[in-house]
Amino acid sequence: MAIRLEHIRISRGGPLREDFELEPGDLNLIYGRNETGKTYLVEALIRVLFSKGKRSHAAWDLREWDLKGRIQVLGLGSEPISFTTTGKKLEEFWTEESGMPPDLARLLVVKGGEVFLDSDADDGVGGQVLRNYLSGEGLLDGIGKRISATVSAAKVEDKSLQGAATGELRNRTQLLQDRTRIDALLAEVEERYASGAAHVLRSEIGQLEQERAGLELARRYRASVLYGDLEEQRRQQQAQPDQQLLAQLSEQLAIYETKAADVEAKAVTLADLDEKVGDFRWTEKALEAYREITRGEGGGETKPIFLVVALVSLAASVGAGLLGYTVPMLMCAVITAGLVGGYYWQTKKTLTSAGEGRELERLKEEFHRRFGVNLSERSTLEAQLEELRETHIKGTSLRNELENSQIELRQLKAQITAVLEPYEETASEPEAWRQVVSTLRQSLVDHEEKVRGLEKRLDALGVSEEDRLDDNPGGEWNKERFQELIAEMEGREAKLEEATGELELLRTHTLQELNRHDGDWENLIEELRDRRGEVAEDYRRTTADILGKIQVATVIEEFRKQENERISSGLKSEVVSAPLQAITGRYSAIRQDEDGTLLLLDEHDECPLSMASTGTREQVFLALRIGFASLLMKGEKGVLILDDAFQHSDWQRRNHCVQELLNLVAAGWQVFYFTMDDHIRDLFVDASQRLGDRFKKVDL
Repeated sequence: MAIRLEHIRISRGGPLREDFELEPGDLNLIYGRNETGKTYLVEALIRVLFSKGKRSHAAWDLREWDLKGRIQVLGLGSEPISFTTTGKKLEEFWTEESGMPPDLARLLVVKGGEVFLDSDADDGVGGQVLRNYLSGEGLLDGIGKRISATVSAAKVEDKSLQGAATGELRNRTQLLQDRTRIDALLAEVEERYASGAAHVLRSEIGQLEQERAGLELARRYRASVLYGDLEEQRRQQQAQPDQQLLAQLSEQLAIYETKAADVEAKAVTLADLDEKVGDFRWTEKALEAYREITRGEGGGETKPIFLVVALVSLAASVGAGLLGYTVPMLMCAVITAGLVGGYYWQTKKTLTSAGEGRELERLKEEFHRRFGVNLSERSTLEAQLEELRETHIKGTSLRNELENSQIELRQLKAQITAVLEPYEETASEPEAWRQVVSTLRQSLVDHEEKVRGLEKRLDALGVSEEDRLDDNPGGEWNKERFQELIAEMEGREAKLEEATGELELLRTHTLQELNRHDGDWENLIEELRDRRGEVAEDYRRTTADILGKIQVATVIEEFRKQENERISSGLKSEVVSAPLQAITGRYSAIRQDEDGTLLLLDEHDECPLSMASTGTREQVFLALRIGFASLLMKGEKGVLILDDAFQHSDWQRRNHCVQELLNLVAAGWQVFYFTMDDHIRDLFVDASQRLGDRFKKVDL
């Protein structure tokens, strides 16, 4: 199953400013500096192609980006298959189709330069990784953990289990003892219970029980009838407001009455203030008038000298005319006219001053009438205006408060009316509210009393809800006869107890076995049989489980004996050693020491992998990834996604890494390399010239 990415589309998000779309080649180089979206694209590929969370076998440390994308993959079927962030993942395809391990994803992806195969191991690889990829026994470890040490050490000899009396073996022995004990007890009970006078008494008790059962059916039917009456009464009760609602209504009524009284008090107060508001407005106008009147004060009286001089001038004008002196006549006439005009103006001014004086007197009289003090100067009027202004402001505020209170009162009335009207049509008027609430409360009390009465009668019958009988059995419930039957049955049971005194110890043992405090023999025998069957089944199942685990443990042990050999063979294989030699340029092989330490081998020496330099370890991990993936894929080709997978390597070995990736591409692998390193970018560009359009380079 050779897989290949045919088309990639990742929607922009996070630091990726534009949608990313690519029809990949065989070797794909994605170059981008910080904050250009390189890491975003790597995580997008992981989210779209591989499983996350609990389903994942690789510990992806992904950021909480809202990633969206679609990738078409070839090699999983006859047609390309599209992958999205919410759809089926690659692991599901290759585990279903080819049986490859789901954690193959851990080999195909290097994220953020983290090349370790096992971050918890000192050497970055770990024995578990080697067992999973080279020996195929990672699954056996998981199975082996479910088998206890006691079972693993047990043996089957002469058709008998031999082992320490602990854990599951001790439990099996206990079950065998329980089965043997119950078998003996059941045989004794069945033999002794059916003999003697006890049998006759049991027969009589059975007849009484049959009659009692008929009455029991009648009682159950009676309970059903009473329950129907109770439900109807509850329905009527539920149609009434409950005590909580009535209590809320009472609180609302009290609030309404309080608010209504408050509105009335505010209205009275406002009426008193409205009179002073009139004084305020009068005082405002009076102050304006006072200022106008006093602005031209000091006009004086009319002077008659103008009139006397005017008469003399008129006489002179007439005399000059009679004497024939035209010019003096005209001059005297003009002087006369001027004197008469001056007299007229002076007279008019005097009359106006007199009128203003009378207006001022009236203003002072009105001021004294309104406020009881004399108006002697304008400051008195101004002081009174300031005093009244406070009253005006208070009145305005009170009027607003009154309007708001009236709105709240109307709203509260509407709320109360809306609650009461469904129960009483006359509830639209506040005067009727108290009576309506009282009537509803009394009605609720009556319904509650009826419900309690029915509940008491129903409880007296002692019938549970699931035991009520809807169909009439044809008999009448008779409490007295029922009690008589109980008494007769108790009497016969007492005699039966006397007749079976020798069974009491046996009965005690049976009750103890069943962990019960009481019960009739028929039920006890039936339960004892059931108990015997359960114990026998538990014993059979436990025995089978132990035997199965012993076989599995034996097989696992046999496989584990061959584990080191298979791991050693896998590490020596050409598939693993060839990439190691090509990438490192020094180490020709890798082997595992007896204590599990991985050693790197060159021509002269060997070095523990955990002691190698960061760059060397980076190259080894990359080589192991390539080798392990090739082994697991059984010669098929796949996809490698590498995010700065050899950023710690020196410049010479970087070139080796690039060349090995080109060899993989030549062998049929598809490689995606993400980097922010200019040197690595240039190495890829130079080395990939011969690939032509099989090499794709993207700058973010």
